[in-house]
Amino acid sequence: MAVLKLLLVLVLAVCNEAPLSVAAKAPNFVFMICDSMDGRVVDPTSAVSQAMATPTFDKLAKNGVNFVNNYCPSPQCVPSRAAMFSGRFPHKTKAWSNGQGLCKTWSETDPDKCTDEGDNKYWNTFDSILEQHGYTVNLIGKVDVGAGLGGGFHGDDSYAALTAWTRGANITHPQKQDPRELVNNHTGKPKEGDWKTVEKCVQWLNTEAKHNEPYFLYCSVNIPHPSYDTNATWLAMVNESAVTVPKWLPWEQMHPADQYESASKAM
Repeated sequence: MAVLKLLLVLVLAVCNEAPLSVAAKAPNFVFMICDSMDGRVVDPTSAVSQAMATPTFDKLAKNGVNFVNNYCPSPQCVPSRAAMFSGRFPHKTKAWSNGQGLCKTWSETDPDKCTDEGDNKYWNTFDSILEQHGYTVNLIGKVDVGAGLGGGFHGDDSYAALTAWTRGANITHPQKQDPRELVNNHTGKPKEGDWKTVEKCVQWLNTEAKHNEPYFLYCSVNIPHPSYDTNATWLAMVNESAVTVPKWLPWEQMHPADQYESASKAM
């Protein structure tokens, strides 16, 4: 998320200047986003990028826009994505957790879980702004901005898990399997749902895009979000000698937030 999100700022800035007309040949956008990836992986100036082979990422970065100094405004999914879609910080959207998000219409949401600007005026998001300026907007894959409530967004608005709502009670039961037990050697496509998302994006580009210009295609996958799943095909692309394993503190020396994350992710 951190790598590409600033593109949205650029899009919002362009769209807010003046209405875009089709006659002006407005640019088409393909916005690709993954979940929980270290942005340094696709920063050619970072040593982290040398730890694994990413030929497709490298090609996209060379021929597209790569914002390597961009950061997520929140460590949690829904608040960070809410900021991305609205262009506002979490302290403005008041989406503080994965149980609170953005919605477009009052009738589709639980008012206690959906934030607004006041007087039930819902946040204007980049997809709506683009549509107002003549764009065809297609959101494919993980949106996860409406706290599992739908909220009027297209795409897959993932449901917030019960475990995401119980963190304040310090319930540290593992939510994921031990990552060392999740090496899947029986398929070339770990997390098949993400592969299907990419296939949908490619299919739309090949069959629908040229009939819907100008367009903004949002293509979002969950990888490498836990639980971790891989196989020998992809592990062979990792240069283990270039991987620096971070220091792991003893449990009693960890900050309570790190204790929770360590326990809940089974790490």
